[in-house]
Amino acid sequence: GVPKAGTTWLSNVLDQHPGIDLSSPKEPNFIATHKGTFERVVDEPVWAEYEDFFSGNGLKIDASVHTFACPVAPSRIKSKFPNAKFILCLREPVSRTVSHWNMIRNSGEGEEENRNWEVFEEAWLDDSLRVDSMYGTSMENWLEEFGLDRFTIIDSSRMRSEPIEVVREIEHFLGIDKWEY
Repeated sequence: GVPKAGTTWLSNVLDQHPGIDLSSPKEPNFIATHKGTFERVVDEPVWAEYEDFFSGNGLKIDASVHTFACPVAPSRIKSKFPNAKFILCLREPVSRTVSHWNMIRNSGEGEEENRNWEVFEEAWLDDSLRVDSMYGTSMENWLEEFGLDRFTIIDSSRMRSEPIEVVREIEHFLGIDKWEY
């Protein structure tokens, strides 16, 4: 998913399922060059270290929210996990962007990175904010590597209004047994 789109709630719920092995931490930021809102690292991941983020035997879920916007992540994943499936949590992009902007301002991370995000219009000019809201551009990168059938797309507003239906759809998509969360 993308930042501020309910991925923490969803990963906490799915982590209760015995057939799922959620990464620890929830967002290892390992595969993508995007290591958070600001940091970018172009080095190829040391793939032998990736397994260290998982401890169980279930389906492995990595909930790193900046992976979707990373242009190299789809090909990296395709090369290592060609049968991967993706749960994509999206939020209406304007409210998502404003929420992300406010989170960075409140955390002070922008100042730590010498980014002036005090004024939204100036922050929007920074790709570090804008790229996570460009769903079409990101999805084009993913569809070059994977078919649309590999994705289930969840509108984050549904997680509040119909949470059980959302997890049932995900269970069906992943081919795992129904669980009482």
